[in-house]
Amino acid sequence: MRVRAFIWFLLLISIASVDIAFAQESNQRAVWQKDSNAPVGSERNPVRVSSGVMAGRLIHREMPQYPAVKNGDKVAGAQVMHAVISPEGKVERLEWVSGPQIFREPVMDAVRRWTYKPYLLDGRAVWVETTITMNVDFGGM
Repeated sequence: MRVRAFIWFLLLISIASVDIAFAQESNQRAVWQKDSNAPVGSERNPVRVSSGVMAGRLIHREMPQYPAVKNGDKVAGAQVMHAVISPEGKVERLEWVSGPQIFREPVMDAVRRWTYKPYLLDGRAVWVETTITMNVDFGGM
């Protein structure tokens, strides 16, 4: 009988641990937005919009000026950036996430000059945060 009670006790503790871990994970996701007390779509609480939706709203795109790569060198990969876009469609904040280091600055300089069609929420233009990915395949034969 004691063994059975002990097993139930362990089972309850493990269930409670999973619930606590899930609650902590959920809280971390809620912190993704900068200030949850600020109005949704404000600069302090931008709306999260998928990269695909924002790619369709791109109205002005500049291509980067890539640095010279030695003959035979092949540099390829995706430049991934996190962006915050103003209600006017300008890239206001841009953070590099990953990608070939050699292309980081030229790609970010070009993306900072991109313009998007304003994203509307309930009929008004709002601040947006999104991910921008630029694929780079350069050099080598």
